[in-house]
Amino acid sequence: MLKVKDLQVDKIGLQIDSLEIAEHTVIIGNSGAGKTTLLRCLSGVQKYTGDIFSDSKRLTGTGPSRGFSVVWQESRLLPNMTAEENIAIGGNLDKLDKYIKLFKIEKILHKYPHQLSGGEQQRVNIVRALCSDSKYVLLDEPMQGIDPV
Repeated sequence: MLKVKDLQVDKIGLQIDSLEIAEHTVIIGNSGAGKTTLLRCLSGVQKYTGDIFSDSKRLTGTGPSRGFSVVWQESRLLPNMTAEENIAIGGNLDKLDKYIKLFKIEKILHKYPHQLSGGEQQRVNIVRALCSDSKYVLLDEPMQGIDPV
């Protein structure tokens, strides 16, 4: 479980006194309410004051060491790697076959991001996050631009 206490991002005006985030939590709010900023704070890419705890352990630092994998609204694939190579940097390839089939990306694994549609890129982003060794997967409107397959 994640706990947020006295979180503040001054530039943006986000302030959260207390928040507990359980498994499969959905955060809904108006545009500009701070949902993406909260995800940025949780994942360690946004400066903030206050505390974020994972299972009672205070999170510090940035990057993968925090235990988060994030799928942002826009694609974040590395342009010099194929879809399969982008997924592989996620870490845990034991789950790969399951998610390749589920997201129907078998035919695009050898392609580079510039050869993929926006929806295909986003499906690769989601598979990469799900195949990671991260404890938490954060999704910031991940289905935007994805066509039914």
